[in-house]
Amino acid sequence: MPQSILKPEAVENMRPFFVGRDEPNYSAGQIIPTYTMMHGARAFFIWSRNPTANADNLSDLWFGPLDEQGGCQRGTEGLMTYGIFDGGDDYYWEGASTTNYHFYGSLSAVAWVRFDADALGGITTVFSRWRTGTNNRSYWLYKNANDVLVFSISVDGTNVTTVTSTLTVTSDVWYFVGIRHTASTEMAIWVSNPTTKKLNEDLNTTSIPASSFPTGAAEFNIGARNNSAGVHTDYLFGDIALLWLGAYATPYPQIWNAYQLARPLLSL
Repeated sequence: MPQSILKPEAVENMRPFFVGRDEPNYSAGQIIPTYTMMHGARAFFIWSRNPTANADNLSDLWFGPLDEQGGCQRGTEGLMTYGIFDGGDDYYWEGASTTNYHFYGSLSAVAWVRFDADALGGITTVFSRWRTGTNNRSYWLYKNANDVLVFSISVDGTNVTTVTSTLTVTSDVWYFVGIRHTASTEMAIWVSNPTTKKLNEDLNTTSIPASSFPTGAAEFNIGARNNSAGVHTDYLFGDIALLWLGAYATPYPQIWNAYQLARPLLSL
């Protein structure tokens, strides 16, 4: 048998130059530049390993981090660090008066979400700007009582347009979720299928509004919904990682790439 003229340690030293896309170390090095350069990038939230830190926004740093409430903790799985939400009072927020998270026209988002068993059969929020108490609805991504993911927007704070996934989620499983509102055209939601490793797609093309309502009354929240001033509800009982938002109808190939790139971090 032919023998390599390179010593084993020399071969290992060359490994970084030949690392595959499906290896965790490659993914870890590509996540931040890939997500922050996706079309329309407005915000990219990561959770550091510091258990008391806020959720950092890596896209528009002038927005600053979101404030943490309720004692949200951190967890680590593989090379992924994520936020843990207890379903009772954990959430992140930026004040209702801010315009940082207004989306005038199209809106896209992706995230990794895992639900605890106690979340099943109830409504639980991924992110929102959705105050029902004073008809200041804008957008809301959540899991409903039937355990499917739903993305809703309102053009005027009252009337609601929705797209609902047909994939039922279970507990203790990581799901990649992508949503897109294409102004006046379409609403789409993609949820990863743990068995096929593909993205399940559902669309709504009926009476799609041109924009979500730029409310000045509802907070931007991760892990909860701001029902009225100082009152939150529909808390998340589970985990979130790599939450990205874009002010654009982000092309599907970029959403698919975001999913494929992050999978090795969780050994999926």
